[in-house]
Amino acid sequence: MKTMNFKLGLASLLAAALLTSVNAKASDNNADKQKDKVEIKAIASLPVGNIDPVQDDKTNPEETDIWLYRVAGELETGDAKVELDKTLNRNVLRCDFYQQKSWYGTYLCYRTKNQEMQRKVYSLTFKAKGTSGNNMKVIIVGNNGKECVIAARKSESETPAGYKQINLKKDYTEYVLDFDFSKKVKAPYQYPDGNGELGETSDEVLTNFFIMFSPNSEFTKFVLDDVKLELKK
Repeated sequence: MKTMNFKLGLASLLAAALLTSVNAKASDNNADKQKDKVEIKAIASLPVGNIDPVQDDKTNPEETDIWLYRVAGELETGDAKVELDKTLNRNVLRCDFYQQKSWYGTYLCYRTKNQEMQRKVYSLTFKAKGTSGNNMKVIIVGNNGKECVIAARKSESETPAGYKQINLKKDYTEYVLDFDFSKKVKAPYQYPDGNGELGETSDEVLTNFFIMFSPNSEFTKFVLDDVKLELKK
């Protein structure tokens, strides 16, 4: 009888250990899944109305999970607002830029929640339309404004850059832009390899960053919809 009880006790311990291991793996998997997709406040859920411009979008570190419209100085550089697109039957973000001072001067952006990213390639997907033929830079920059996640390269020989540029169309077009969260540059320009500008992404960039949409020319209008950032499949 004692031998049987011992075997039953051992079996129970083994079963408990196995269950603990399974739960631990499930927990790890869930943690990984949480980093696979960045939570972005849906544009469709934003209330209709103007977005007040700010002159410094990085002064309040507690203000996260928010869409912002940044203007340079006191010049009237444009306006941004949430409006109902009757064709789509949902709210969209519309921006009218009268002039463009620089990539860091005037832009629409989303500031993420504090979250831990993986040092891997993520795909930024969105729909946009605007002034046909005008270009817009898309940039992911850390909350210190000095470290830009590089646009994913097809090969190591390709010159790294901290931005992707799109050409606006008059009708909604879906864009899928890849960004490598393992590497960063100091500003969204192209840099040759080996000059010290390309580096490893800091923890700061991985936990709190801005997704920026910055028109590359004056008198540019664009509408933005359905923005997502997910681990590249």
